[in-house]
Amino acid sequence: MPRQRFIVAAQNHDQIGNRPNGERLASLVTPDRARLAAALVLLSPYIPLLFMGEEYGETAPFLYFVHHGDPALVEAVREGRRKEYDAIGKSEQQIDPQGEDTFARSRLQWQRRYDGDGERMLRLYTDLLALRREEPALRPGASVAHVQGDADWCTVFRAMPLQNDIFDSVRAHRTLWCAFNLCGHPQDIPVPVEATQRWRLRLSTDAEGYGGSGLLVHSIAAAEPENDLNDAPKRLLVPTTPIEQRARSVRLPAWSAAVYVRDDKDGE
Repeated sequence: MPRQRFIVAAQNHDQIGNRPNGERLASLVTPDRARLAAALVLLSPYIPLLFMGEEYGETAPFLYFVHHGDPALVEAVREGRRKEYDAIGKSEQQIDPQGEDTFARSRLQWQRRYDGDGERMLRLYTDLLALRREEPALRPGASVAHVQGDADWCTVFRAMPLQNDIFDSVRAHRTLWCAFNLCGHPQDIPVPVEATQRWRLRLSTDAEGYGGSGLLVHSIAAAEPENDLNDAPKRLLVPTTPIEQRARSVRLPAWSAAVYVRDDKDGE
């Protein structure tokens, strides 16, 4: 199946509503982790699913609630939930699914979109969604050229060929490199050896406008040869083996993601 037919989410109504207290992700993790989760979902090569209020970091719980008219059915639901609570050792925290207050507590707090953390989170989601529209490499069908990573970081190459408006025979690439720091301390993320050209920062979840530190690496220099042969005698400028490139990396703050972009042409 093509990747663009799969759906990916950081949270949905089942995951939240079936928790004993209905906590959303924004109530369970720090803002930097929530921003990282947003980037992982919206920069993936799949169809993103956002649960209502996720885009501004809603903290109101989404509790399991019902509104049945049959008293026997109401009691059956209560008993079923009670058994589920007992199974996980949370029986003392049971919330009445038929209670009117249970429903009222689950209402969205729309005003959170307009101030503080909610406004900053909404700005990030807005920019990530705009990035999906504007960057060809993030559109359905774009190739994922290279993926690498470890337990606490990962990077993804994404590229989309573009038809040149002047010469039909020339094909250009709009390429993005996405880097994710999946741990609680800053670390150097390796730039793939294939990415030899200069990179420019397109978006970082740790930007000040999103509530981050603003300690960003705005550009990555082009790769340099491991062995500098510029001053060598001309007769020695015929290497018998390929010249290796110096290792490069970019430092990412804890729990953050960054998107770098470059423009190049085939064969260059």
